[in-house]
Amino acid sequence: MGQRSRALIFLAGERVSPGRWQPFLPGSLCIAVDAGMKVLSQMQVVPDVLLGDFDSLPRQELVAAIGMVPELYTYPTEKDQTDGELAVAYALEHSASEVVLVGGWGGRPDHALANVLLLARLQEGGGAGFLLNEESRIYLVGASLHLQGVPEQIFSLLPLSPCHGVSVEGGYYPLRQACLRPGETRGISNRFLGGEVTVRVESGLLVAILLDREEERGEG
Repeated sequence: MGQRSRALIFLAGERVSPGRWQPFLPGSLCIAVDAGMKVLSQMQVVPDVLLGDFDSLPRQELVAAIGMVPELYTYPTEKDQTDGELAVAYALEHSASEVVLVGGWGGRPDHALANVLLLARLQEGGGAGFLLNEESRIYLVGASLHLQGVPEQIFSLLPLSPCHGVSVEGGYYPLRQACLRPGETRGISNRFLGGEVTVRVESGLLVAILLDREEERGEG
C-alpha cells in the first residue's frame, strides 16, 4: 500500500454526516475501526484497512467486508489498547503526518475522552490531526495551531495540564504569554475577528475546540 500523508479513521462513537468527512477522503488512507465500517458501507465506500476486535460490528457485515477490504486485522477483545489507538498506530507506521478521527466523540464518555487524548499519541509520533464531529473539530495544540473560520465563529481553549506561554492572535479576546490551568474557564467562547486564528503554547496540553454550527455558538 502506497504511503499517503493523511489518514481518515472512522470510529464508532457517533454518526457524522458524510458532508463533513467526504472532502477529506480523496487521497487519504482510509481506516475503518470495528463498527465504524457501518458509516462507510452506507455510503458504498470501501476502506483501505479494517481493524478491531469486532465486538460491535455485526457478524454479517464483517463477513461482507472480508471480501472487499484489502487489509483486515483482528485483535482480541482483552488487550491493552483500544481499537482507536491501534488505528492511530497503524496510520503513523504508514507515514501519515495528519490524522482525522471521524466519529470519536459520543457514546461512552471514557472512550470519547480517550479519543481526544489520542491526539497526544499523534504528536508523540510526529504527526498531527483532529477529531471531526457533527458540530465541531477538536485539536490538541502543539507549539502552534492555525485555525480557519469566519468572523464571529466560536472557538474555545481547554487546558488539560498547566499551560504556559499561551498566546492567541486573531481572536476577539487576545492572549499574550498567558498561563491557563485546568479548571479555569478563561479560554471558553472566544470568537474569530477575521478568517484565521493562531494559537501558540510553550508548554502543557491545550485542547482547542472549533464550533462549526451556527446554532451552537451561544455563550454559557
